[in-house]
Amino acid sequence: MCVYGGQKRAIQERQLMDMQGNLDLLVGTPGRLNDFARDGIIDLDRVRFLVLDEADRMLDMGFEPQLRELSEMMPEAGERRQTLMFSATWPKEVRELANEFQDNAVRIHVGSSDKLVAAQSITQHVNVVDDPRSKMRLVEGLVRDMELKARDLGAEPATGRRGGVPCHTVIFVNRKREVDDVARQLSRIDGLGGLRVVALHGDMTQQRRDVSLDMVKSGRAQVLVATDVAARGLDVTTVNQVINYDMPMNIEDYIHRIGRTGRAGRSGDAHTFLDAVEDEGIAAKLEQVLLDHKQQVSEDLSDVAANARARKSPSKSRSRYGARGVSADKGDVHAAIKNVDKGLFPKAFCKVVPDIAGDPEWCTCMHADGAGTKSSLAYMYWKETGDLRDRKSVV
Repeated sequence: MCVYGGQKRAIQERQLMDMQGNLDLLVGTPGRLNDFARDGIIDLDRVRFLVLDEADRMLDMGFEPQLRELSEMMPEAGERRQTLMFSATWPKEVRELANEFQDNAVRIHVGSSDKLVAAQSITQHVNVVDDPRSKMRLVEGLVRDMELKARDLGAEPATGRRGGVPCHTVIFVNRKREVDDVARQLSRIDGLGGLRVVALHGDMTQQRRDVSLDMVKSGRAQVLVATDVAARGLDVTTVNQVINYDMPMNIEDYIHRIGRTGRAGRSGDAHTFLDAVEDEGIAAKLEQVLLDHKQQVSEDLSDVAANARARKSPSKSRSRYGARGVSADKGDVHAAIKNVDKGLFPKAFCKVVPDIAGDPEWCTCMHADGAGTKSSLAYMYWKETGDLRDRKSVV
């Protein structure tokens, strides 16, 4: 049985009560599981296996307290309970945290244990583009070519029924407010009558999300435009290409995004559009991923990466506090907060800054004198929300 926050609790509670102790497998989100466990609706005392899928993200995005509470209601890790964690990426900070939930853990990995690994079936393409209109034209061209190719293979355009041209393209956009705009524009591509584009982001109700996912999986929609809510767990084998309309803020999310294609033995393409200014801080990491996977590196990307490396100096290098004077990624923010919490930097303090949309992971960190990492972390907050209406909380 599945329990999660997007459905009415009373419905799920009634289903659990109907099971009357015959429940063998329960899949759920930490918050809803905690609610039922606290209220005695479910008994975790006999749990033998605790499985965390996408474990790095669950531990990194603020679910740690809820997971600890759940584990404390279960038998101790060891002979009575086994804990399994699965993820395509396993950063060092998360690795250390995960050890607190496990006893004598054994790590099994595919590929290098210290490098990010993407499927060899994916061909990666990176274009440096600084004009939004040019980027949209390129995206439209990629979608058009893939849709026409699908039709040439014998499938008919979707007509609202299950079947037809299956979903072939997933497009990732960083800001929720832009997802609907991009989806709307792509649905109007000239000469592609019957092309159906759906959106998926965190501001949609669970019901609307379920409808979008069902349309993608059933073949009634050919293009999905989404935020990172679709970067993990989306398994649609017909997806032939992933387009990063915006470069993600950390390289781990890049690996997860492009992993939506090239699945189940099929090949796929990943197209990423890089802004030479906004994405300069991640360009070197992206270049290294391409080199590690023997992918072609464009001269433009090499230039951006070289400029980023040249700009770094002792006064502007990243430290354990986060980043100084440069764009920081979420890993820097969380590392800074954890180190401050551990007392490794007593002169600093952290303050959680809720995203206007209600996302608790966006934070700002500054020295007691108000200098240091403030600007780079405030920049991250702006990049996600689009403004600084909560400026007083940020600075």
